[in-house]
Amino acid sequence: MKSFAAKRKCAVLYVWVAGAARKLAAYGDYLSVEGEFNAGRNTGRQDHIEINTAAVLRWHAFPWRRQVATSVAWGLGLSYALARPAIEDQPDRRASRSLLFMPTELTLGPPGANWQMLLRIHHRSGAFGVVDEATGSNFIALGLRFQL
Repeated sequence: MKSFAAKRKCAVLYVWVAGAARKLAAYGDYLSVEGEFNAGRNTGRQDHIEINTAAVLRWHAFPWRRQVATSVAWGLGLSYALARPAIEDQPDRRASRSLLFMPTELTLGPPGANWQMLLRIHHRSGAFGVVDEATGSNFIALGLRFQL
């Protein structure tokens, strides 16, 4: 039987992501459509690289935007893992390398600055069997977004 400390140590996993996004269209100062591409390195209980791409809708119209630049975003695209993700394996369903990618994000930053802090849910999904019967995964991410 494993000790509690050993179980806790095995539960740690991380995803380190770098990516690029480009604004494709803007609808006033309120809504934008972006294309995003990123690559992530998973470490801990699983060890693989994944490639993700998504079309992202970003809402910018918040009443406090002159004090704190704020946006929320949701995207839909594809995710491909270069190896089968270990945490997505289930006894009755094998993990899939190809799934949907659905990022959900909140950004906050100084108005007019070229950077924002972000809180993101990095989600891979089989979309209830639409793409694959495999389960997916969620990572909560903290990071920085820079605009060049």
